[in-house]
This record gives sequence, structure tokens and C-alpha cells, in this order.
Amino acid sequence: MAISKLDYCLNNLQTCGTSHLYNTVEKEFPHIEQRRWGCLSNCSECMKKPFVLINDSEILAGEDPNDLLAQLRAKMTTPA
Repeated sequence: MAISKLDYCLNNLQTCGTSHLYNTVEKEFPHIEQRRWGCLSNCSECMKKPFVLINDSEILAGEDPNDLLAQLRAKMTTPA
């Protein structure tokens, strides 16, 4: 899957450890645009586990930041 953009909820970055994903993507995949928003209107998931919005269309959530990063890497290597 071609991932060009990731959007993050600020609350999720602070409370669920998604900042680890943000920092890792920034270092390993600098071509991916990352944006932080006050709210992505995914509140039911936001307070429970780390998540990211991919290309304005798909929510990807993990049990923890490392799981989310592993899922994201798998998506990047899987053909569309």
C-alpha cells in the first residue's frame, strides 16, 4: 500500500504513546507527510489504544505503539 500521509490526534499522541510511532516514521520514512490535529473524531478508539489515520481514509489501530508500527510497516510492504 502506498502511504503518503499519516494523521494523528494530539490526545492520542500524548496518552497512548503514538508519539513513538510519529518519531520513528519521521526518521525511517521521511517521505511520508505527518500531521497532528486537535481531534480526528475517532474518540471511542482514541482513549483506548494508539491509532493513526492513513491517507485520509483508513484508521489503523494497535494494541500498543510497537504493534501499531508493525502493522504500519506490514501495510507499506503489501501490494495494493
